[in-house]
Amino acid sequence: KKLGNLKLQEEGEASGSGSPHEDPAQKLTVSHIEGYECQPIFLNVLEAIEPGVVCAGHDNNQPDSFAA
Repeated sequence: KKLGNLKLQEEGEASGSGSPHEDPAQKLTVSHIEGYECQPIFLNVLEAIEPGVVCAGHDNNQPDSFAA
C-alpha cells in the first residue's frame, strides 16, 4: 500500500515539474540555501571564527606567491 502511494507521488511530481517557466538550477540553489538556514549551528560557527584564528599560520614576511 505504501509503495503504491509513493509511486503515485513520484508520478505527480514528475508531471508537475515539467513546467517550462521554472529554472531547475534556480530551484536547486534555493533549496541548498534553505538547508543551511535551517541549521543555526553553521551560522554560530561562522560567527565565532575570527581572522586572527583563520590566518594563524600565515607569515606576513613571506611573499604570497611562489615567485622568488
